[in-house]
Amino acid sequence: MKRLGKWLLYAVGAAALFYGGALLSVRTSGSGDADVDIATDASTQVPAERAGGPPPGYRPPAPSDTPCLQPEFVTRCIGRSTARTGLMELAGLQDRRMRERGRYADEASDLGFRPQDGMALRMEGGADGWTAEYHHIAAGVGCAVYAGAVEEPLTTVGGILSESPGAVACDDPLATGG
Repeated sequence: MKRLGKWLLYAVGAAALFYGGALLSVRTSGSGDADVDIATDASTQVPAERAGGPPPGYRPPAPSDTPCLQPEFVTRCIGRSTARTGLMELAGLQDRRMRERGRYADEASDLGFRPQDGMALRMEGGADGWTAEYHHIAAGVGCAVYAGAVEEPLTTVGGILSESPGAVACDDPLATGG
């Protein structure tokens, strides 16, 4: 009986909240007629001057204003981004392995991590620490990371070393000749 009373109380409370929310979304016009309107707040409203699109004279940035859109850097920027994302995923998998088993994995395949096409992974691991370098083969840019106790952390293709455990360090995709 107690359980039924508790469920009834929850049902009545939920109905009251739903009905109260519905009342808040009804706006009364000056003539007294009720118009249904979606409840919004200031953060969801578009300013009137922007409701029709971008302001007059607006031009999106040209490729020269955004270096990663320039043809000579696109592959390098994508390679760096892929390497960074992959190492962050690998770091998460290693962290979970450490929490669950009290040791890091020796091989990325033990974690279910497989390098993407066009990418190369080097990883050295042990019970107390691991280090990895992941890079885009064609572009020659990549990232490196380490965690725990490692003798010598791996560096990126360009020789960049992570500043601290868990911090992913990456090559500059806009530097030529990497």
